[in-house]
Amino acid sequence: MYGDLLEEVVHEANHQDEVKELSRWWKNLGLIEHLNFARDRIVECFMCAVGVASEPRYRSFRKWLTKAIKLVAVIDDVYDIYATFNELKQFTIAVEKLAERERGDAASSILCYMNEMSVSEEEARNHIKWMIRETWKRINEECFTKMCSSQWFVSLTTNAARVAHTLYQNGDGLGIQDRDIRRQILSLVIEPFLEV
Repeated sequence: MYGDLLEEVVHEANHQDEVKELSRWWKNLGLIEHLNFARDRIVECFMCAVGVASEPRYRSFRKWLTKAIKLVAVIDDVYDIYATFNELKQFTIAVEKLAERERGDAASSILCYMNEMSVSEEEARNHIKWMIRETWKRINEECFTKMCSSQWFVSLTTNAARVAHTLYQNGDGLGIQDRDIRRQILSLVIEPFLEV
């Protein structure tokens, strides 16, 4: 039991080291000086990566994934907050993106379903929730009832689905740091060391 606790503490210490390293990377990149409108959410991005692959052997993958998520968040902020319409047109062409509607929001699955099926928002939300439940059933069946030759891939993709579900089930958990997300970050990176 003591060995398991020690292993967990070492694992959490590695996560703290990774957050420090990623924070230095973000600061040294110098984008924040020119993009002060962008969300400074490197820890939230890291939390997404840890949710996908928490094991020590995935350290490099976690750092790469955190950086990718952070850069995508910056692009999202450029679209949502900063750029003028003409700048957005040029930027959209540059990144080959379809990310805005006239009100500035990206088309969501709910809006797409409402438009395609001519249904109310409530009906669309219920349908999307049904789709999520059915997808979870298929994912769980793949994970728990079938032997998969690429179990590591199944594990990572299942974890990615869990992270997305956790972050977005009650709104934009990455863009807006609510109490639940803050609590999860504290329990992942800070609190394990307060208990030891």
